[in-house]
Amino acid sequence: MDKKTYEERKRKGMCIFCKNKAEEGYTTCSKCRERRKRTYHARLKNGYCVRCGEKMTDQKHASCFACRMKRAERRYVKKQLLNQSAT
Repeated sequence: MDKKTYEERKRKGMCIFCKNKAEEGYTTCSKCRERRKRTYHARLKNGYCVRCGEKMTDQKHASCFACRMKRAERRYVKKQLLNQSAT
């Protein structure tokens, strides 16, 4: 999902995944939150990355190396942008 779609659905009070009405204080409906929670725990239990679903080679983490690197890069870029706007 792209940022534009996410923001539009959020602004309209729609679930960002299924377009139904999101619950108050959330960007998702209870059905989608429950489904994502079940998926997360099933992947974790069975040795799959909780983000992309790939089979894990390293059981020390909940997400695979590629997903961890993508997250680290996003966090780094965000931090750099925040530092630039502060100066």
